[in-house]
Amino acid sequence: MHVRCAVVLGLALMLATACGTATTIGDDAGTSADAPATNVPIEMEANVYASTLCPLLESCYGATVAELLTNTSSLAGCERQAEAQWTNGALPRYQAAIAMGTLSYDGTQSAACMAAMQALGCAIVQSRPPAACQRLFVGHVAIGGACALDEECMGEAYCAADTACPGSCQPRGGAGVACTRDSVCADGLHCTSAHCSAPGGEGASCQGATGIDCAGGLICSGGSAMMAGMCRSVSSVFSTPIGAACNVGEGRLCMPGLSCVVMSATSQVCAAGGLAIGAACHLALPDPCAAGAFCQGANLATGHLDGTCAALPTAGQACATELVGSRCAERFHCNAMSVCAAVHETGGSCSEPADCIDGHCAAGTCTAPGYCS
Repeated sequence: MHVRCAVVLGLALMLATACGTATTIGDDAGTSADAPATNVPIEMEANVYASTLCPLLESCYGATVAELLTNTSSLAGCERQAEAQWTNGALPRYQAAIAMGTLSYDGTQSAACMAAMQALGCAIVQSRPPAACQRLFVGHVAIGGACALDEECMGEAYCAADTACPGSCQPRGGAGVACTRDSVCADGLHCTSAHCSAPGGEGASCQGATGIDCAGGLICSGGSAMMAGMCRSVSSVFSTPIGAACNVGEGRLCMPGLSCVVMSATSQVCAAGGLAIGAACHLALPDPCAAGAFCQGANLATGHLDGTCAALPTAGQACATELVGSRCAERFHCNAMSVCAAVHETGGSCSEPADCIDGHCAAGTCTAPGYCS
């Protein structure tokens, strides 16, 4: 169908662009002088982090995009997922580095760190950790010293451990420097097309031949790996009113609470979302059904545009097919057989890395990551 091309070319990259930037935290901002100096144990930092990160993500990209990016159905779901990922992934590695003496943690800096993150707003997704957060985790490894984590390195340095671990602390690179990930680049730069470069501001060309990502809070509307788009604010992308024509591929999406419904191969229109389980529905973005549900039976690949709202599938059920990819209920993932499987924390059973929230499956059990993971 003609509409299939429009969806794939326009939306997939738009969301991938947002996702790629939304997971990076930081910039050099001032701290709050009035922030209480409560000493937060490192084991509790996950809760503080999640309750700061998820509201920021939602405020920068809106609830619709935030839920698509995190595969959750609510702010609370995002926070539960972020907390579990931090506890089962980052925490064991931090604790190992602390035990080795290459990293220190100061829980009295937690409140100031989170206040500084909130003060940055959407700029947080493009920058280094705020100064207050750099005092939360303090590295003790000089340039050239052995490391496994960026946080272990002193000053403006990162841990070069992509090919071997432990690696070594190296200075961050400026614009044009070859890179494999964002932390290789200096503050304000991103690793784009294997080189450090500045993100595009509102109205700038993005993706396509440029490969440029958009700055925090912006979406590459209409862009893909093959086609350049334009960096636009979330509010301008999600601005079409109810009853008006929308276009997923072109990045003309509906106002919050509405869905861009595919009526035919050549017609898309904004309609009310949040439909209850059992209600008739149409293929749309975002899915027109209420949180935790999807439009069952509607499938772009088969040309079926109509369906019925049903609860998102859980373990052993076929993955839900939506306008963009497949999905399962919260804390489940769609495996290679297109069947939903539970995502477990450390100690749970697994048959593949995706079964574990930290991605580490060994001998059928989800394991905590080691220092060199």
